[in-house]
Amino acid sequence: MNFRRAVPGDKGRILEICSTVWEGSDYMPNIIDKWLTDNEGEFTVMVEDGQVMGVGKMTLIGRSIGWLEGLRVAPEARSKGFAKQITRYYINKGYEMGLKQLQLSTYYDNHASIHVSASNGFQRVAQFWYGDQEVKSVKSTEVNSNLVMQATQTSEDYVQIVQTLLEAPEQKPVNNFLGYGWLFREISEELIAAEIAAGHVYYLKNGEKMTGGMIIYPDNQKDKMFYIPIITGTDEAIITLLAWAQKTAITRGFEMIGSMVPEDQRLKSLYMDQGFAHWENIVEPNVYVFQLVLDREDESNAT
Repeated sequence: MNFRRAVPGDKGRILEICSTVWEGSDYMPNIIDKWLTDNEGEFTVMVEDGQVMGVGKMTLIGRSIGWLEGLRVAPEARSKGFAKQITRYYINKGYEMGLKQLQLSTYYDNHASIHVSASNGFQRVAQFWYGDQEVKSVKSTEVNSNLVMQATQTSEDYVQIVQTLLEAPEQKPVNNFLGYGWLFREISEELIAAEIAAGHVYYLKNGEKMTGGMIIYPDNQKDKMFYIPIITGTDEAIITLLAWAQKTAITRGFEMIGSMVPEDQRLKSLYMDQGFAHWENIVEPNVYVFQLVLDREDESNAT
């Protein structure tokens, strides 16, 4: 088994491999062109006897984190340990690139992925409940979402909204990870500043007091879903912000809105009350985030 960077000529074979994933609804066709031109991370193919038999992606988050995603193996090559091999490949690549951590997310019943991650030293650092809904099923039509304000870099509330998001109590049980779809990032002042600059941060106030805030993610190219990476505040504020997000998703042409909800019972209940649900009606955490710290003392053991 050899590994190399994917090239445009691999596109047909990669899409063939992905055609059986999720009953033909894999997100790979939506993102493959972007991944093929990503020169910072690596879109990798696994080649056996001259034939591409699998693919994976390492996306760089900043200068120190490699995010692993998009692992796909041809049906005829499954159960041959390819997932473990490419994971080891990325661990070695992470050391070569001087990364500090590798991270990934997986579904709760993907036992093979969980096993491969754990056997390579990854630790589970967060778990979420994923829920979504069709935006046409908005429940809070009577909520006055006109009160929602957009944060700007020159807003007098800039410092307060940054602090509100940074100190969101709902994020503490998940080590401050935010779900941008299935890619998770750790919240920071730099991240919030970038989202404010992008026009993705919204909030509510009652007089001079900040009552709630959230980040939206309407730019996901993978599954065309309108996501909410973080929402925090009073019950009333969260309900209002969710109603606003649902209406905004409609006006932007989305059919679905979803969120990776932290392990916080109050927040999850508010989402469910607004019509969010899991497609298997699961109410327990169903998405896990794993992390591997690349300790230089262990580097010799990775090769």
